[in-house]
Amino acid sequence: MKYTKEDLAYFCLAEVQGVEEKCKWELLENVSSPADLFDENCDFSAFLIKKGKSDVYNSIRTALTPAFCKAAMARYRAQGILPLPYSHEAYPLLLRQSDVPPLCLYAKGREELLRRDFFCVVGSRRTLPNICKHTEELCAELSSHFSVLTGVAEGGDRAAALGALEGGACVCMLPCGLPNAESAFLERVAKEGLLLSPFPAYVTTRKYLYRVRNRVMAAMAKGVLVVSAGEVSGAAMTGGFGLETGKPVYAFPYTIGVSSGKGCNALLKKGAFPTENILDILPDFGINWTEEDEKPTLTAEENLVLSLLRENEEMHVGAIGRACNFSQGEVFVLLSSLEIKNLIVRSGGNKYRAV
Repeated sequence: MKYTKEDLAYFCLAEVQGVEEKCKWELLENVSSPADLFDENCDFSAFLIKKGKSDVYNSIRTALTPAFCKAAMARYRAQGILPLPYSHEAYPLLLRQSDVPPLCLYAKGREELLRRDFFCVVGSRRTLPNICKHTEELCAELSSHFSVLTGVAEGGDRAAALGALEGGACVCMLPCGLPNAESAFLERVAKEGLLLSPFPAYVTTRKYLYRVRNRVMAAMAKGVLVVSAGEVSGAAMTGGFGLETGKPVYAFPYTIGVSSGKGCNALLKKGAFPTENILDILPDFGINWTEEDEKPTLTAEENLVLSLLRENEEMHVGAIGRACNFSQGEVFVLLSSLEIKNLIVRSGGNKYRAV
């Protein structure tokens, strides 16, 4: 993968320890171009003094050198990890548009999954067995259309990942830097799917980093599905981030008293869409699951009626007959067949519309 000087500046700055992401972005705002940071004459000491970060000047200056950059890139390359700086074309577009995005993402595995839209699916560690099974099945179907983005914990996240692995488009994001010593599960994801992290390799797991990771997942996804969540939980938090940023958020509804569903029900009250299966999600993204995946065989007459209904929002039986030059009896037979194939629905008063 080729990098510009600007790409490398983002990468090197991301590698600096002891400086918050927000502070790094503020530093970038004080230079005309990120690449200027490689210039020894670029003086940003006054900015650091103002931010109370003068002690990290030498760390930043050391990191923004060709020698540091070459060595850091070589370490990642040796581990099969691909850095994706903010300015690089492979960096997810929706994440780039979010508030305080990571200066660099780190990827290991099937890089082609980065070129698909992401859909985030998360759940509690205490997800019920039947919900885990349902999540696996749904994510296997969802992965036909999206790269399914989730975490790596047992429970809902793991079920989403396993389903997406079966479907061929699993992406797991870690709350730490990509590890050297990987579990069997992470090794499988790196081989059959994609591991991602918004943190450099030196970052170890900390409780507060889950919040950062969850915000990043919600930001880079087209939509978010919460399959289970405690009232106060990371899964509920991810769904909340989605709602805050105007993403379509979906949640499984739960009966009263199920602790692993309290967070889902709370999200539904805030505007999430109640969801039972894939058909509750795909139409919102312009995807006709029946048309694309079941592909029922149609006669020429059925195709003619279906095309007519797709061109018009709703039509009466009589209008369909006149437009196609069919008798009313013929039209009813054709409409019944299309209904059975789940391609049209009756909307009352002998009127029909395409699904």
